[in-house]
Amino acid sequence: MNKPTRVLTAILVSLVLGGMFAYQDAQKNAPPYQQHPVTVVATDFFCGALSGLICYLGSGLLARRKERKLKQAEDDNFYDEVARELQEKKLVAGLWTKAYAEMGGDDAKARALYIKYRAAQLAEANRQRRGDQQPEAQAEQSNPLEPAKQIANASTKSKPGVILAVLAGVVIVIVILVNSGNNSTSTTSSISTGSKNPSDGSNPNYTSDTPVSSPLPPPAKVAPAIQPQEEIQFNNDKRLAESGNATAQFCLGLDYSSQTTNFAVGGKDDAESAKWLSKAAEQGMVNAQVEIGRAYYSGRGVNVDKNQAVNWFRKAAEQGSLDGAICLGLCYKYGDGVPVNADEAVKWLTQAANQNNAIAQFELGCCYSEYGGIDYVNKNNVVAYKWLSLAKAQGKQGTMDDRPGMDALEYVAFYLSPEQKAEAQKLAADFVPEHSTLQDSQADTSAVNKIKKDKKLAEGGDVQAALRLGICYKNGDGVPENADEAVKWLTQAANQNDATAQFELGCCYSEYGGINYVNKNNILAYKWLSLAKAQGKQGTIDGKMGMDALEYVSFYLSPDQKSQAQKLSADFVPQNDNPK
Repeated sequence: MNKPTRVLTAILVSLVLGGMFAYQDAQKNAPPYQQHPVTVVATDFFCGALSGLICYLGSGLLARRKERKLKQAEDDNFYDEVARELQEKKLVAGLWTKAYAEMGGDDAKARALYIKYRAAQLAEANRQRRGDQQPEAQAEQSNPLEPAKQIANASTKSKPGVILAVLAGVVIVIVILVNSGNNSTSTTSSISTGSKNPSDGSNPNYTSDTPVSSPLPPPAKVAPAIQPQEEIQFNNDKRLAESGNATAQFCLGLDYSSQTTNFAVGGKDDAESAKWLSKAAEQGMVNAQVEIGRAYYSGRGVNVDKNQAVNWFRKAAEQGSLDGAICLGLCYKYGDGVPVNADEAVKWLTQAANQNNAIAQFELGCCYSEYGGIDYVNKNNVVAYKWLSLAKAQGKQGTMDDRPGMDALEYVAFYLSPEQKAEAQKLAADFVPEHSTLQDSQADTSAVNKIKKDKKLAEGGDVQAALRLGICYKNGDGVPENADEAVKWLTQAANQNDATAQFELGCCYSEYGGINYVNKNNILAYKWLSLAKAQGKQGTIDGKMGMDALEYVSFYLSPDQKSQAQKLSADFVPQNDNPK
């Protein structure tokens, strides 16, 4: 993209975004817009101009990057030309004689020096050709009307770039309108479903620092790219789940849930998620009981049934679940699914607060406060201060129930005498968290447990487990990055002829790969990458986007090294068949 096109694109982006920002402000008709419309519109177009400037600078960087790549390619072409001359034995006599003389008659050294001289000669000839073309260009620029013609021609020739910019602007407009529509829809939905702000003491489902309308975890991030081993793991979970395995049923429920980034064949299906979570919960799995309770609370995959939600929260809490105790305590505190019951709310929130959960500590402090909204007979500002200060120490704070605009801890502290405050501070200092009698999870779903499980399977010869383990150690996923362990397990899988393992192992051995492995060897890298490519597995090397891994490694091998690597590939015999 030339400079005039970049300028036109930047102007277009500035106008489109500035116009959209101004349109949105006009639609909202907020107080700042009503009071100072000109200032708001000017600010909108200023933001649009900044966006256009960023677009201009970014396209310039891309253009310069392209020029550098072209120059590099040009230099490579010179060396390719010299290589052809050497192969066809079309040497420049003078240069060869000079190189041969300078190297004292050593053919190998003379050959290397000749290549250097000849490539430099070709580059110089190319520069001279460019220099001959410059006078013509300068003559064209001497015409005072030529710049205007160039701009006109550029705008005519750059129609594709302008069209692309227009399309980009239209896409931006659509995205902004869709986001605006989604925001208004979600706001209307929150009002129609009666969602409440946790700070006003009316939300029974406040289980995170972000205000939400149900005890669900925050929205999940976009799922990562699907890897072959994820599909295999999913199919294994489904087979075990259908045979009645509670752990697999719970994992399958999470795979299908729209609230996770887990992979599921066929995509997300909350109804299917609820089905498997229910099966696991009915077998007594605590984590599944909490998750199906949340599903019933928010109507995710099932009809909203808060009575059912409370029943599942209770079953989990009675087994020592931290999340179950928080959800149940909040339901009792706010009368959601059950009548308001201060004693039950304090009971379950205390169970969670004693396990050092900041949310439970904050909610419990509000219950004990003499100025909180809940009607609890054992109000005690000293105990309230204790729990609120413990919550604040972990970053959890907020306003008191029915007391908007004032920090809860400061509000309680205001009514304490110096002696009471000292007593409350001592209680907080003496607090020792309890540990749940429940294990961290009945499901073997944590990263550490998965690593242990894969390690046992890999030691027994499971090729997919060895592959997963090697990639985890290579990328530091669930375990500290360890190049030696990565190579060990990837080698085991690669020797069983797994193409993915062979490709990953080749990247590890490459001297240009991202992993910090001490035994780098481009010959071994070529061997494994070529074996992987023979099975259809190829890609770019770590940290070298845009270039095929095998071609990249091959570029730096001498003919002898390449022959040695090809022989290693040809002599490779798999240890056994790779189960697909």
